[in-house]
Amino acid sequence: MDLVLHGRDHELNVIRRLIEEARGGVPGVLVLRGEAGVGKTALLEEARTHADGMTVLFCSGNDLEAGFAFSGLHQLLLPVLAEIDSLPAAQATALRSALGMEDTHATDFAVCAAAFSLLTTVSEGSPLLVVADDVQWLDDSTMAALMFLVRRLVADPIAVLFAVRDPSEVNTSFLPELPLTGLSREAAAELLSRNGWRSSDAVREALIESTGGNPLALAELVRTGAEGGLAHDLVMGGTVPLSSSLQSAFARRVDELSPDARLLTLVFAAEPNAPVGALLAAAERIGLPETALLPIEQSGLVRLRGSTVSFDHPLIRSAVYQAALFHDRSRVHLALAAELGERNDSGRAIHHRAMAATGPDEPLAAELARTADRIVERGGAAAAAHVMRRAAELSPDRDDRSRRLVGAAYAAWRSGQAAFAKSITEQVGTEIAGSGTRLEAQVSRLRALIETDSGDPALGYALLSRTADAISASLPEEAMWVLFLAMESARLAGDLEGTMSAGRRIGELRIDPVHDQLNRWMEGSTRGVAEKSGSNPHEVLELASTVLPPGDPRRSMVAMALAMRGHDTKLARDFGIEVAGQLRAIGMTNVLTMFLNWLAELEYDLGLWHDGISHAGEAARLTLDSGQHNRRAQSLALLARYAAVMGDEEACLEHVRDATALAVPHGNRNALAMCAWAQGLLHLVKPDPEAALEHLLAIDSPSSPQTSREMARQVVPDLVEAAHWAGAADKVVDSVSRYEEFASGANLSVYRAGLHRCHAMIGDTDVEAALERALAEESLRQFPFHRARTQLFHGRWLRRNRRQSEAREQLKAAAEVFASLGASGWEAAAAAELRAAGGLVPQSTPEFESLTPQELHVAQLAAQGLSNKEIAIELFISPRTVGYHLYKLFPKLGIASRAQLRNLRAFREG
Repeated sequence: MDLVLHGRDHELNVIRRLIEEARGGVPGVLVLRGEAGVGKTALLEEARTHADGMTVLFCSGNDLEAGFAFSGLHQLLLPVLAEIDSLPAAQATALRSALGMEDTHATDFAVCAAAFSLLTTVSEGSPLLVVADDVQWLDDSTMAALMFLVRRLVADPIAVLFAVRDPSEVNTSFLPELPLTGLSREAAAELLSRNGWRSSDAVREALIESTGGNPLALAELVRTGAEGGLAHDLVMGGTVPLSSSLQSAFARRVDELSPDARLLTLVFAAEPNAPVGALLAAAERIGLPETALLPIEQSGLVRLRGSTVSFDHPLIRSAVYQAALFHDRSRVHLALAAELGERNDSGRAIHHRAMAATGPDEPLAAELARTADRIVERGGAAAAAHVMRRAAELSPDRDDRSRRLVGAAYAAWRSGQAAFAKSITEQVGTEIAGSGTRLEAQVSRLRALIETDSGDPALGYALLSRTADAISASLPEEAMWVLFLAMESARLAGDLEGTMSAGRRIGELRIDPVHDQLNRWMEGSTRGVAEKSGSNPHEVLELASTVLPPGDPRRSMVAMALAMRGHDTKLARDFGIEVAGQLRAIGMTNVLTMFLNWLAELEYDLGLWHDGISHAGEAARLTLDSGQHNRRAQSLALLARYAAVMGDEEACLEHVRDATALAVPHGNRNALAMCAWAQGLLHLVKPDPEAALEHLLAIDSPSSPQTSREMARQVVPDLVEAAHWAGAADKVVDSVSRYEEFASGANLSVYRAGLHRCHAMIGDTDVEAALERALAEESLRQFPFHRARTQLFHGRWLRRNRRQSEAREQLKAAAEVFASLGASGWEAAAAAELRAAGGLVPQSTPEFESLTPQELHVAQLAAQGLSNKEIAIELFISPRTVGYHLYKLFPKLGIASRAQLRNLRAFREG
């Protein structure tokens, strides 16, 4: 090991500093990234040696085990499995399910949250070092759990050390990285000299050049004494790929073994995680004697530690496996399958049968498919996707193959592997295009979900629209749900015509009384025409439940979508809170993030801003785990709007930058429009009405990348206010005309109130009458911010018309609402007007403006009386992190205890 660590003083110091900081309570993460043989494994070993007094947990990836859900996590947690009993019951059940300790159901997210809780619990006893080698080969389910951990390290004494081969597809760019390159020329030359290298200077220089100073390559050449042959080849042939030179060097060592020993080495390479006894028994099945083990041990290629066997370096195992003939590999896999099957390790047994398969095999494919289903139930959808794809490859029947590919794609999408899911759907979509089958509808629906969540929502809409055309005659009920999803895709793409078209086509479908009722409600929602029963999410849910199976998230999705566009926004919000709690409990985060963003939108209108910021912040964090780029852009854009109306310009612009960076590549015009809206509001309250008008006009400009006709409709009252103060009413005439046309056909109070306010600001009608009509509308009694802004405008108008007493009444009411919301800029404007009208300004007590979204969420839950542990479970963070946030937020709020937190105005009123 010292040989490979030669010249690595800097790297060792960085790693030791990471460990020392964790000992002191400061968490940290470090990724060692470099080519094969550059010394990553040796540095990890040194880190483990240095971690005196810490709990050290280790796992290592294996390129043959992508289909074994949580195999790496099981290896990592094996020393601390006894601690599972200390977890909350639901988390303990999820983790036992994932690790095969219980036959229960779990989701990927629930397992990740449980593993995170276990690791943070372990760290409460002593600082923890988590080490993962060959991360590029870890199964996807384990990778998800590790990424979940590192994204949530805030206050726990945990150091995480990863080693990743470069190049690889593993994205760790968001984590601190320590690139490992070859040794310097001087260090490499010293390493060779210290170990007896005696070739000429020319050969030595050529050798260092050709290996790039790779320490393992140099060490291997020193060990084999290859001054002549291999060195000569390198000099004569020039620089060769490092992996090839190392593979060749290791292959030569294997070639020195007897045939029996070579074959036994292949057994070890094909199954590195089984006990030695099982491996030797499998070897006996193909006629290998136990005596074959001795020369392998003597060669130093493998090491036996108790009941386990490991290779001296992962590259040796790869070299052994890749160099073997397929005939030999197949014999070995079948022997391992037979032995492991007899030992009741059915998962590994079927894996080896699949590795040995040479062609279509329906019984094996069917068994693999059943295995994939069981893996999904255990919370390992990420790994199940690979197993189901292999089942599809072995399926002789074309329909079975397509069906299993679709299953693989759904599993990949559910586990956040959008790119993998997309590649499968593109493959199978081409094969079944134009078939008009239910399977084609499912593929199209999934492709659109992928695009809507993580790709191009306009493409998602196009896919869904074409599929609806293809199946509306033969499968009208499927077409209805395809078009329902098309409405959401069109909304994200800023395509109002697409939303309206999908709604009209839904309304034209004739299926049965239940579907027709749902169709009528959905079609009406696109026109702003909501029936009372169709606005009640509980009634919609009950009806949808008669045509959709239990557990289908579309039940709640359609109920929430209709309620949001209905008559009772508060009822819609209460329903959304209930469903979000259910989704959070079962770990269905792909759908949860959608509901959280919907809640954040509703809570903006309802004046529940602290709740809205918490929900948008939670969605922003969860979308990092699920890979939902468009949903994350939505969350960040919503946070930008909240920051704007609360006067936090720095936070607003930061959220706009982050949301834009995600939204532009994916064509998410809805998020871009929300960003423009946020900037418009920011400038409106500065006040800089000309800049505000510029941003808000972009939302309705066909040439603007921020255009969204649907959002342009919502923003009209703000647009008109900016035009009023900028003296540019002529620029919004067309927008107001379109808004009036829509509002006159709608039956929702919010549009009537907005229209009255617009006419008052334009001045094309009796201003006072228009404002009074606006304030009388039902929606403004539910929407305090919109009501207060109408009162502010009314108070200004009354003051300028020398009606000071009436002006004071309106301005005082507006100032109090702005203060309760934390809308500091608007509050200041109302206060200035109130003072000018001779009124007394109510004293403002700002409370939450300085809190981050997560601090705010912690504060809300603490005010409700939840303990740190209960808050941690709710937010998927650690109890220590909860304490850290409370420690930071108490001074910001000028308090010192939970009791004082509960007495703050916003929580008393909430």
